[in-house]
Amino acid sequence: MKQADYATAAGQMERALVLAPRVFGESHDFNGALMNNLAIQYKAMGQYTKVEPLYQRSLKFYEKKYGPECAEVAEEVNNLAVFYMTMGQYGESERYYKRCLAIQEAKLASDDLKIATTCNNLGSLMRKVGRYSEAEPLLLRSLNIRTDKLGADHPNVATTMSNLGNLYSAMGQYERAEPIFKRSLEIRRASLGPDHPDVADSLQDLGVLYVDLQKYSDAEHSYLDCLKIREAKFGPENPEVAVILISLGGTYSYEGKYELAESTLKRALEIYQKKFGPDHPSVADTLNNLAVLYKTQGNYAKAEPLFRESLRIYEAKRGPLSEDVSSTVRNLAVLHAALNQTEIAASEIDRERRITRKYIAQVLPLLDENEQLRFLFNKDRMPIYVALTLGWENGSDAAIAGRSANWLANSKAVAQQTVAQRTALIRDAKDPKLRIIIAQLSDIRARLGKLTNGALPDGQEQAVRDEIQHLSEQEQVLAKQLRQTGDTTAADAWVESDDIRGNIPHDAILVDLYRFMPVKFKRQQREDQWHPSHYVAWLTPATGQGDPRAVDLGDAQEIDAAIAVYQEAFRPLQSTDKTINPISKLGEAEAEKQIREALAAIGKRVLEPLMQQLKDKQEILLSPDASLWLAPWGALPEPGDEEKYAIEKWNIHYLTSARDLAREHRQASTNPPRIFANPNYDLAVQEMPFALASVFGNAKLTPLARRPDASMLAMRGQLSGAIGRVPRLPGTASEAEAITPNLQKLCRADVKLYADQTALEGVFKHLRAPRVLVLSTHGYFMPDQARDGEKSGPANENPLLRCGLLLAGCNNRDKIPANSDLDDGVLTGMEIVGTDLRNTELVVLSACETGLGKVNTYNGEGVSGLRQAFQLAGAQSVVATLWQIPDQATAQLMSDFFANLAAGQSKSDALRNAQLKTIKARREKYGAAHPLFWAAFTLTGL
Repeated sequence: MKQADYATAAGQMERALVLAPRVFGESHDFNGALMNNLAIQYKAMGQYTKVEPLYQRSLKFYEKKYGPECAEVAEEVNNLAVFYMTMGQYGESERYYKRCLAIQEAKLASDDLKIATTCNNLGSLMRKVGRYSEAEPLLLRSLNIRTDKLGADHPNVATTMSNLGNLYSAMGQYERAEPIFKRSLEIRRASLGPDHPDVADSLQDLGVLYVDLQKYSDAEHSYLDCLKIREAKFGPENPEVAVILISLGGTYSYEGKYELAESTLKRALEIYQKKFGPDHPSVADTLNNLAVLYKTQGNYAKAEPLFRESLRIYEAKRGPLSEDVSSTVRNLAVLHAALNQTEIAASEIDRERRITRKYIAQVLPLLDENEQLRFLFNKDRMPIYVALTLGWENGSDAAIAGRSANWLANSKAVAQQTVAQRTALIRDAKDPKLRIIIAQLSDIRARLGKLTNGALPDGQEQAVRDEIQHLSEQEQVLAKQLRQTGDTTAADAWVESDDIRGNIPHDAILVDLYRFMPVKFKRQQREDQWHPSHYVAWLTPATGQGDPRAVDLGDAQEIDAAIAVYQEAFRPLQSTDKTINPISKLGEAEAEKQIREALAAIGKRVLEPLMQQLKDKQEILLSPDASLWLAPWGALPEPGDEEKYAIEKWNIHYLTSARDLAREHRQASTNPPRIFANPNYDLAVQEMPFALASVFGNAKLTPLARRPDASMLAMRGQLSGAIGRVPRLPGTASEAEAITPNLQKLCRADVKLYADQTALEGVFKHLRAPRVLVLSTHGYFMPDQARDGEKSGPANENPLLRCGLLLAGCNNRDKIPANSDLDDGVLTGMEIVGTDLRNTELVVLSACETGLGKVNTYNGEGVSGLRQAFQLAGAQSVVATLWQIPDQATAQLMSDFFANLAAGQSKSDALRNAQLKTIKARREKYGAAHPLFWAAFTLTGL
């Protein structure tokens, strides 16, 4: 219909609306129908200020005639919800959608198609404002109803599929979104024809996805096909055309077609301003994209006012904590960094990081472990790289270095923290006290999410901000109670620098490492945006002991290569073949000299650049990243004294993230210590139930979900090929005997030893927070196929299924029937996570290579392996190993370690002094102290 036709129809309806009450009476339904139709005409004409009063008038008409919960009222409420969503008034839209759904659920069957429509629309709205946990069940409910009622090939099914695909795309789950989008497009083309507007919607969805996947040519083709359909159906000045123009303009910019990008975006801006006025969120979207284009071209004077105007609109319409606000603030920070206005840029990044931290905390709990890594890779990898680049470029500026250290502290290992929190909450779900706190906290966080991601009602902005402040204060109180009662950490609590620095000893320094690609703030035209990956160290002393600094350690690939060389040099040292083992062939002194060359290559890159800050310190609180978790820091040669090792100068204490320093001290468990040693790996299957009964007797055990899932069953074949049958470790029995007296003295309790046939997986799974747990057995880690994490992101498999400990009966695991509830003696990292080790003060993994795992080269998530599994289960500190170490050397070192603990030394001091004793003894006896015999053990945690 042409614009003139709309105007004619609207004029006729206006006259009819005046006459109808006189002809049919004021209560006749024709009056309500006229109001609705006239509103539709005004909407088609773009006269939105006239639409809302008519819909409200129609709603009051039906409420007065039929009551507030009739079907007609539901229709009018839905019309208002759709209108407010179109206008970007998301808070009002949510209110009306929920009212519509409530009426429908009270009046209609649970699988009515009208309910499906409302769930679809409300789910789409929840996705738009970032409340993904509420969006997914609504969309899935709509999809199920529509599929059952209409069939799998119906256009309405395609609509819900499209919204579901957009949800998964927003969550960074692109591999789930793409097949959904393609199926939706297929349905629409087949059922509606190739030129239908809904086909254009699917083409737009695919275009957005291709941009996220950096397939810009594919995106451009999808957008152009979409544009052609919409211009033909709606005319060249319709908002639906403007939507695709924004996307197309952004794609042209990515492709370097800057003139075409500018003209396309300006056309979209003109349409939006004409249809919606100057303050609509779509106007802000267009201004923001134009500003990005100008910034990319280096035209900062034109970019900055556009960024600020879009920020003003976003703050007013979507609230100060929305994702749009954070991305726009980040764009401003990049602009100011390019102009060398570093203080302004730092303040803007600080604001962006705090908003993003809350956004991430809302999403991560909804995802499984691998989905969390992929979400962080897709959604926060580049933003944190931008933030940390400012610290990298201004490492000697104490203020900016300190701020950027705080950004890193609050970004590192957040997925690991979320998993630990969720696991703890699940374990405690039956605790009445905790359930009350969790319910209160969940309610407050839900209310905060609604307030911070919804629209601010006109005239109530300050009241809403006050409510946000009030709820935030309540949330902090409840989160603290949760930590004290349930021993979990609020995943979205921002940790301040003072809280970290105040817990650093005066003679120590925090060294926080990160592997990332720094951004080129001043890039020109189509120049690549990123530098090659670097490792950067943020050094933070205690309060009053100096200024923070950021130090560039250099090219990440060179450092990773140096670590790979040392690992390769270590492999023959663990061989029992004397013709291969360098220590047997050359003697310990010459073998030590050779390995020091490989270790010195690492030290030259990661220790020497830090010496100015480290030289006067006695302790290093070290939070490594990526491959640097696998380096034996204590065995690196001391810079300036090649005859000594770093451990001889510093006490090196590992942390998962700097946030560890700010956590409240937890009371150690009072449960007796436990030791697992010398398992009978050949324990027969038929003997396993009797062995378990010998430990627990007739006690009723808590039911466990012990039957392996499909993923674990799939690993069995790989495990058999990777490790085969394993031999007994009689030396671990001697080790257990040697450490028992000191462990009893330390814990003031008897030690329970599980050895031989009682060193069972089922026994381990029923542990509940022993104060100290020692596991002397074989460990394993099966590497997956190598991937370039910086380009392709995380693999889909869970690395905690690829690592574990071997316990009694594992050599007969293939003989256990598939439908049996018997444990197979292979304790995977994933199963360890489900064990309750909160308040376990110390776990000692006196096993082979328990510190290894899958190296994550993105988002600071460290190494996924056994050490991480025990930390996720709640252990405060974990001693793990980087390589296989001879039984005799392990037994002596562990005996010294526990003797030191029993004498009152801290955990880090006790381990270091045991290692120093080994070094001294070997030098006196052999004239050398090869790292093989002492440097494998690392202590992580407090």
